[in-house]
Amino acid sequence: MNHLFIMGVTPRCGTNYLSSLLCLHPWLTPSQIYEEWLFNSIRYTEEFVQAVEASQGRKSWSRPEHLRHEIGQAFSRYLCVNQATQPLWLVSKTPSPYGANRVSDYLPSAKILFITRDPRDIAVSRKISFGVAHQQTYQEWFAAQTWMERCVKQFDVLGLLKYEDVVSNPRACAETTWSEIGGGYINGDTFFTDKDFTRLPIKGSSDIVRAGEPIDWSPRPWRPDFQPVGRWKRDGVEEPPEHVKTEMRKWGYEC
Repeated sequence: MNHLFIMGVTPRCGTNYLSSLLCLHPWLTPSQIYEEWLFNSIRYTEEFVQAVEASQGRKSWSRPEHLRHEIGQAFSRYLCVNQATQPLWLVSKTPSPYGANRVSDYLPSAKILFITRDPRDIAVSRKISFGVAHQQTYQEWFAAQTWMERCVKQFDVLGLLKYEDVVSNPRACAETTWSEIGGGYINGDTFFTDKDFTRLPIKGSSDIVRAGEPIDWSPRPWRPDFQPVGRWKRDGVEEPPEHVKTEMRKWGYEC
């Protein structure tokens, strides 16, 4: 079984949508664990591995990489909970990129795909969904965004997608990703029509709830007035600080 980890810049960045989009392909199956957070907390697992290695006194038979791989197999079984059959590709998601640098230590064949979003839209959505202050979102976005950029340069990452690009051309995003993880032999044209890509059910969007209401994660039918991109222009948002704007401009976000 192969693993694809979708890691988002912060909560409310589009991991739900990207996972649903990619899992239209019959070879890709979503994990039944809604958000796994495994590698976001990997530092605790690393402390355990290093403690075991230290207790063994770095003997010739001490192989911490073997322990990591065995733990990785346990992760794999955990992510497959409630799956009737073992999928070819299991897709899991976490709205945080931290720990991406350790994925290959535990699951060497796993693939990682990052996704980011205009931090102003994230700020609007997080404020409605969770009451998070706009300025807190901007600082978290900046730290995670720069971290993802470093990971893309240093590790085997499929790429860093913009939510806005995924929404504007979902078919191209899906087929490019399928080609990259499948070595070119996963052909979306065999299975789908354009309608499948543009009318995916809406899951957990703050655009369809009032502030203070609990988020409904069950799929809602797509509707023509659903416009998740550019919400900050409609709903209003605090101005990002200058260092955040500088980072935004690098990714083509107007400031």
